[in-house]
Amino acid sequence: MAAAGDEKLYLLVACSLLLLAVGCQASPLQIGFYHDRCPQAEAIVKGVMMDAISQNPGNGAAMIRMLFHDCFVEVHTSHSPEEINCIANMYVYFYN
Repeated sequence: MAAAGDEKLYLLVACSLLLLAVGCQASPLQIGFYHDRCPQAEAIVKGVMMDAISQNPGNGAAMIRMLFHDCFVEVHTSHSPEEINCIANMYVYFYN
């Protein structure tokens, strides 16, 4: 049986390799990503967000939380009313 120190070393090496593999696959966000496929995409998203924030400044904070905290993906679906009505998702009321 391996010593406790060896097990910790193996775990550390395994976690390090996993983090390295994940880091190699990640792509940074970039302005102009959709420039060739949909040149108006960024302008459309910016316009919709500016309108939502001008109607209620809290919408900007809700969007930041949705994107960076909750990893939100398609909560507003007709197939899952439980998700739509979930208390945790009530802050995305402006998202239609």
